[in-house]
Amino acid sequence: MKSLTYSARRFCIAVVLIVLFSAVTSMQPVYAQALNVLKQVTPNFPDFTFVPDAIVSPDGKFIVFRADLDTNAKSELYSIPVDGSATDMVRLSIPMVSDGDVDQFSISPDSTTVVYRADAFNDRTLELFSVPISGGDNIRLNPPLVPGPLSNRSVAFNFFIDNTSQQVVYRLDLQTQNRFQLFRVPIQGGTSVLMHDARTSNVALSPDGETVVFASDKRAGGILELYSMPLSGTTEDAVRLHPSLTSIQDVATFKFTPDNKQVVFSLARDHGGTFKQEELHIAAVDGSDSGAMRPLANDYPITTGDIDEFEITPNGTHIVYTADQRVNSLTELFMVPIDGGDATRLSGDMQPRAFVQEFAISPKGDRVVFRADALVDNIETIFSVPISNPGPEVTPIEPVLDSFNKIIGFVISGDGKNVIYEKRFDIDGTIQLFLAPVVGGKAPIRIGPLLGDPNRNDEGELFAFNNGVDMVYLPPDGRRIFYAIIARPEDNSELCVPIRTKNGRVAMVCL
Repeated sequence: MKSLTYSARRFCIAVVLIVLFSAVTSMQPVYAQALNVLKQVTPNFPDFTFVPDAIVSPDGKFIVFRADLDTNAKSELYSIPVDGSATDMVRLSIPMVSDGDVDQFSISPDSTTVVYRADAFNDRTLELFSVPISGGDNIRLNPPLVPGPLSNRSVAFNFFIDNTSQQVVYRLDLQTQNRFQLFRVPIQGGTSVLMHDARTSNVALSPDGETVVFASDKRAGGILELYSMPLSGTTEDAVRLHPSLTSIQDVATFKFTPDNKQVVFSLARDHGGTFKQEELHIAAVDGSDSGAMRPLANDYPITTGDIDEFEITPNGTHIVYTADQRVNSLTELFMVPIDGGDATRLSGDMQPRAFVQEFAISPKGDRVVFRADALVDNIETIFSVPISNPGPEVTPIEPVLDSFNKIIGFVISGDGKNVIYEKRFDIDGTIQLFLAPVVGGKAPIRIGPLLGDPNRNDEGELFAFNNGVDMVYLPPDGRRIFYAIIARPEDNSELCVPIRTKNGRVAMVCL
């Protein structure tokens, strides 16, 4: 039954593509060379190699990635020009101790410098380094962590490069193990400045790069509360953004609004040690709300309700979040105005055991795309819904076909017009990429070659970028990096997707 179902479905898809080819060859240009298809940027790496992540520089000229390319199970940092070849690939990270690894990296906004974290000199002593994106001298950014009492110190995960590409904000337990204080340092090296001397658990930099917000237990009792300070500030400049929290409360996650003026944060409330409930609040960055809490969703209803994820729309008007707000363990999608009020359910009616796995907001903030087993238990598909109130209309991007083929993940293109998603076909283990309009209404089109490895169960990674045209894909075998331009730069009014015909030519299907 499995093979019959797959064959029948594949036959239907083939018929659809034949019709598309016929229409395209008569109405659209056909090119002798493949345009916009996935281009393999790197060579096939050795069998032991795995690429866990890759980032395109903001100027679109370089791909920076981690891989155990030179030594099995030793993750190092590399860069390669998007339009280059294997001979242009360079290793960015310095030679490291036998068990050393790069575990995090970021590219500066001006695309000139990469900052990364690695235990280069001592195993499990994670430090911060900067290096030119095209290769060159590495600079250690944190104070030296010498053997002895400081040998177990490390730079914490989650550091930021400011908008001018001049400063790096990071956390380090320099004085006391696991007591991470806040520092800043010039990206080209120099003296690190202590910004906050109490323990911090997280940090965020405002979109304009001028303000730092962080969670700190500055007050006695170990309660994590939210503070802000200017990027140029020091410890006495910290301002608490809300009233004193009780012993059963802690700030969990937080994000800036696009106008840099407010912070949305989730507040974890401990219910007798049996579970923690998270609620959404908002506060002014300048501390003017420190006298009163400002919860966002009115009448947060059930005691066991919990916020899972939240995002702020790019236009700053709403917060979109997942929560079991109506029914315990039924995770649905909601939105609430940025100034607070009644929550609107975006995901519509779903089957009783449904779970919204992930969601993404379009760059204009007008639509939300989400993945959920909304119609049939454990069979996920992708839906699109406008951010409008009342009565949003939920549109499937791809109908549910069967339980043998799994939608893995998706991204919205940077121009907000299309959804690109990955689908695994169980019959042969391949991963295929599909593209469909974000508003739905048209059949998805497969893009690029068949990808995947039936001997691996890992999922590929898909990245799209804000200019609307760049995409990087890491296939499940983890041994290659692909790059594609998914829209014609000369005509952003419509997206044209290449389909390779049997005669070897490429027909451009325009959506």
